Amino acid sequence: MKAVVMHTSGRHAVLLGRDGGFARVKNRGYRAGQQIGVQRARRPVLKPLLALASVVLVLFSATALAANFLPFSYVSVDVNPSLMMTLNWFDRVLSVEAKNSDGEEIAELLFDGGIVGQPVDDAVQRVYAALEAGEYVNAGAENDVVVAVASYGIKDTEPILEQIKQMQTVKSSGTELSVQTVQADRAMVAEAEALQTTAGKLALVKPLAGGSAEETQAWLRRSVREILAAGQDGGEADAMHLTIETEPPAQPTEPQQTLTPDTEEPTGQSGGSPSQSPQPSSESGEQGDGQNGPSQTPWQTSEPTADPTATPKPTTAPMPMPTAAPQNTASGPGTTAGSGQTQPAAPPPAGGQGKGN
Repeated sequence: MKAVVMHTSGRHAVLLGRDGGFARVKNRGYRAGQQIGVQRARRPVLKPLLALASVVLVLFSATALAANFLPFSYVSVDVNPSLMMTLNWFDRVLSVEAKNSDGEEIAELLFDGGIVGQPVDDAVQRVYAALEAGEYVNAGAENDVVVAVASYGIKDTEPILEQIKQMQTVKSSGTELSVQTVQADRAMVAEAEALQTTAGKLALVKPLAGGSAEETQAWLRRSVREILAAGQDGGEADAMHLTIETEPPAQPTEPQQTLTPDTEEPTGQSGGSPSQSPQPSSESGEQGDGQNGPSQTPWQTSEPTADPTATPKPTTAPMPMPTAAPQNTASGPGTTAGSGQTQPAAPPPAGGQGKGN
């Protein structure tokens, strides 16, 4: 391809190609305006491939590390000791942990025995053997064991569950077991972690506790054998509640009512109701012979207090009798003897009023 030298400066020259593109090349004694032949530069192919290969290698290494060292599934074993194991993507044990005091010694023995890194079937058999060594599992006894399996994410745990269902004996001794499996989910595992227990034991306790936090804690302190026996005997949550060992609340005692003469209710006369208030006496508003005055009520202690809710009955006060004007029987000024008529009296003398005699 032909190109024209547009500019030179020292060791470099600027070329203009026929496609209108500029290119900076090494100056080989070019002059401005000179036409020279150039070759089209090839795009690098190896470098992008190397970069892509590096990215794939990094991703593969990170995935391999995550698959080996991150937990993807969960297996718990409960008898009376409660143990929890986490597994990687390849179903190998990452850690073993005790969930109660009975399982602490067993967990230490399993860790020292190299359970980490073992496949799940071998790890579960090691747990069975350790339980038998601790006499939690005995030959000829009803050895109830609960094994729960859960996934932390996208891992399918169904093959693990089916594999554990087939392990109903201790491989090293042949002791028979009664293994019950539980398919748990991530939420159940999180709830069990908050209660410091396993998902398998919590799954057994929930139907018995009836949603009560106190009942749940009480059942979790029981062994798996006791929990399974309670579930088989009843089957209904309301018939299997544990009695929480707390002091019973004091029962309130009703005070006895003692009637005294001052508080006895009136019996009422001639069929009257006790709630009716006694009628006031008509003589309380009168004093003397026909004289009106303020009524005086004597202090009474045997009379009951009137019911404030009862409607008082209206009382009729006696009409006052008119009093006759006093007649002056003595004779004097302004009177006529024997006539019964009163004559106008003479005006009193100046300087004061007389007494009328």
